[in-house]
Amino acid sequence: IGFNADEIVNVTWDDINMYEEGDSITLESVHPSGALLQNKLTGGVYWVQDAKKYPIWSREIMKANYPSYVITAVSPDELDKYETQAPAKFRDGELVKAKGDPGVYVISGGAIRPIPSAEIFVRMGYKWENIIETSAKALTLHPIGEPIYLITGEVEAAGR
Repeated sequence: IGFNADEIVNVTWDDINMYEEGDSITLESVHPSGALLQNKLTGGVYWVQDAKKYPIWSREIMKANYPSYVITAVSPDELDKYETQAPAKFRDGELVKAKGDPGVYVISGGAIRPIPSAEIFVRMGYKWENIIETSAKALTLHPIGEPIYLITGEVEAAGR
């Protein structure tokens, strides 16, 4: 991964102890910072990190989650080295809609929560240009959560 010695900052153990320790990066670690790998035969793209691969079902998920990564084409044999996981999903906070469907959703807690009206959308401070239009199939990766409503000027989920 590499580092520049000039970027090292001296800290105390109190500073360090505020952070939760993650998995160790060793010589056996495979893509510890992640990579986009594409099957040369099928064209399928996967997010690969720590010897696990996550299929990506839409270009929109790939662009939203991994905008600065470059796709590397690899053989199917190379991809077979990684354990397949559940498909990559949109991250919390994304605004999404299916192509050809006017419904808009926000990803929250891994679920898609319908935004029932333009008024609620605007009062939430969302911007129309931030909506990601994707396939209905990509949205099915997320369970449907409760709609977002405004009650007495506050945002609440339906039924609460």
